[in-house]
Amino acid sequence: MKITKCFFAMILMVMLLVALFACANDTPIIGTNHTSPNTGIDQSNAETKDDQSGLDSESVCLDWVWVMNAYPDGALSEVGYYYLGANGMLSYADLAVEGSVILCSNAGCTHKNESCEAFVSNTGHNPMFFRNDKIYYVENNSLYLRNEDGTGLRKVSDVGMKYLKDQKSLHYRSFAVAENFLYMNVRVNSIVPDPATGGKKVSNELNSIFRIDLRTGKEEVLVEQKVQNGLDNLTLCAVHPDAVLFSKQTGIDVSKDDPKYDEKINQIQVSLEYYHIGTQRTKKLFQKSFLECSSFIAVANGKVYYITRSYTQQNDSGYCYAYDLQTDTDELVCKESFLYLGKNYCLKADRDTDIWYVFNLETREKLPCEYQKSMLVRSMSDAGFVLYRLMEEEDGSRLLVYDYIPYTALSDGLQEGDMKPLYSIEVWDGH
Repeated sequence: MKITKCFFAMILMVMLLVALFACANDTPIIGTNHTSPNTGIDQSNAETKDDQSGLDSESVCLDWVWVMNAYPDGALSEVGYYYLGANGMLSYADLAVEGSVILCSNAGCTHKNESCEAFVSNTGHNPMFFRNDKIYYVENNSLYLRNEDGTGLRKVSDVGMKYLKDQKSLHYRSFAVAENFLYMNVRVNSIVPDPATGGKKVSNELNSIFRIDLRTGKEEVLVEQKVQNGLDNLTLCAVHPDAVLFSKQTGIDVSKDDPKYDEKINQIQVSLEYYHIGTQRTKKLFQKSFLECSSFIAVANGKVYYITRSYTQQNDSGYCYAYDLQTDTDELVCKESFLYLGKNYCLKADRDTDIWYVFNLETREKLPCEYQKSMLVRSMSDAGFVLYRLMEEEDGSRLLVYDYIPYTALSDGLQEGDMKPLYSIEVWDGH
């Protein structure tokens, strides 16, 4: 009798555990019913590698770090801005005082060539960032760090060694930093014969997202895409300490002279996916045509902002939608694209009046913007961001002026007095 009771008790416990496990797996980590705002097509059955990401809803909605262009010109700390100045010299501009300095301690140095200790080989591929009181930058496919004052130069690791050892070249596209990891988005190229010219050409073979541990230099490949057609693309959108958000694009090259251009451009497919590093699982969040989702421009407040285009041979007009990572739904945000500034803010020009204003992504409030010149964000920190603007002087010369703006200044819009000039570079014809 005792054996029978024990046996049934064990059966009951097993059944309870199975039920609990099934309930856990049936609970959606991110909503699963998704409808495209333009086509009404249900995307809930989109192909996915694994339905379980390992991220709970809080992790998905919060703490995503937006990516920066691979050529940010500098690195913003809480108190200053590091950048490559004239002749590739590592320089520093303090946010509290006027002027900047070259980070060289050698008395009598002319700062004109590579003998200067501040020299960085400026190949045009210099991702740079500030982390843990150190300046990090990539130079000739190697990651280096320095102390805040520019001393203590040390190599952290090589970058993309999996590909470089096979004699490939890397084209850096974007990067982001979360906790102690650098995330890189690159194109892997090789030199191949060009039958058309009889010479050589660069061929994009692979797109890759990988990360480097800043403490150990260890490199880990996260996502790869083999390039089969000219429009195949892999884009890093945002990073989390445990995951990455990315998009995949697949399609063929289409010429605008093709009579079937409108039909073929709609065959290009774009998907938004995330990869959980701990479980090594990938989940597809949605898949759309290129016309429905041509680019991703921000991740903030648990939403992914993307541009939907009416893209034909006649026009090219962008509409901005927001995809909610928690509810798996889309909503129209505005009828223009915008320049993301970080936090909840962006800059956008009104479609009808061409007047620039600050736009709060969370409240959808339009705020005044005194400065009406084209600008581009170069670096962000928790406190503010750096952008540059093109200025034309009275004598006809042109300058790129780099300004620092704290996020606190944007609560009531952007006035020209909110911009603190850091440094400027003269622009000449052809550059």
